[in-house]
Amino acid sequence: MRLRRLALVLPLAFALSGCAFGAAMQRGDTATTNQRYRAALAAYEQALSIDPDDARAKRNVVQLRRYAIAEAELLGWQAIRDGDYEAALEQGRYVRSLDRARATTLVGLVERTMARRLEQHLHAGDMAAAYALAVRTQRMFANLASLPSAFTRLRQHYHRRAAAAVAAGKYPDAIAELAVIARYEPTQSGDVRRRQDEVRKTWAQAIAKRAAEHDKLGHHAAAAALYGRAFEIAGMQTHVEAMRGHVRLLRRQGSFLIAFQPSDTSARSQRLVALVKPG
Repeated sequence: MRLRRLALVLPLAFALSGCAFGAAMQRGDTATTNQRYRAALAAYEQALSIDPDDARAKRNVVQLRRYAIAEAELLGWQAIRDGDYEAALEQGRYVRSLDRARATTLVGLVERTMARRLEQHLHAGDMAAAYALAVRTQRMFANLASLPSAFTRLRQHYHRRAAAAVAAGKYPDAIAELAVIARYEPTQSGDVRRRQDEVRKTWAQAIAKRAAEHDKLGHHAAAAALYGRAFEIAGMQTHVEAMRGHVRLLRRQGSFLIAFQPSDTSARSQRLVALVKPG
């Protein structure tokens, strides 16, 4: 009984194998007719894996490799022209899977094009586009020799813009300029936070200077509000103590009203609200 069942299973297996082989060859023929050479090659390779001795499958695989490489190279060049460098690199990797020597040409062209385009952005002063492209290039060609200097130039650009904003008293703008670096380079976040904290301290000191001028004039309410704002920005204890001193003076002077509205809902702002409450 076992032998009889085995005899029935073997012809069925051969029939299924033949059916799969024929279907793969048919897909390859259809794809070739439609000039989809990569799909045709994959189909003929599948057929050859089913029947490694089939002469037509062998011949088609050899022929379609050349066509598939040419198709991938054409698509890669078109992707480079359109700025879709990731797609171009993917085509280059496909070519490499078929012919390593031919792949060097396409992959190298992608790398050179990105490097040249990055330098063009830098030279034109289009730093936002340059930063975005530098990050893409690093992701694709981490060992590109020109990348370290490009990132250095980009950081220096935004450091200079932040410094100019501080000099003009535009402290929020300075913080925003520095944030660009962290957005494109998360590994620089620690240095960016340190520089932003320095800007906030400078900002708070400028406000505290105005508060001191009001103090000299006896404008205790204005001084208290400005010292509170300085503390809210940088969190310096000296500023909150100065604010509390002016609040105490105002309370001793008699009836007054302070309308205190913090600029956000942070813990530091809420602490200010608690500090100016009577008691």
